[in-house]
Amino acid sequence: MSKEYYKKAILTCKANMAREREQKKKDNARIADSIKKASSAVVKAQLRRDKKAVSDRHDYNINRYKQQLEGYQKSLKNCK
Repeated sequence: MSKEYYKKAILTCKANMAREREQKKKDNARIADSIKKASSAVVKAQLRRDKKAVSDRHDYNINRYKQQLEGYQKSLKNCK
């Protein structure tokens, strides 16, 4: 692969990480608002579990992008 490929891949990966972080903030705010508006304890508990699951999924995706980014950076260094 060429240096240009890796540079473009690095920029794309960084953009994806930023997008994922922003989506995580929006989802957490949306679910927190739903928790405040919920009327029963059962619904609040379910929403808290949902918030944790959504947050964990976003964290997983962010970590995956970080690993990809590290791989692209290593490949770029090794590229002639």
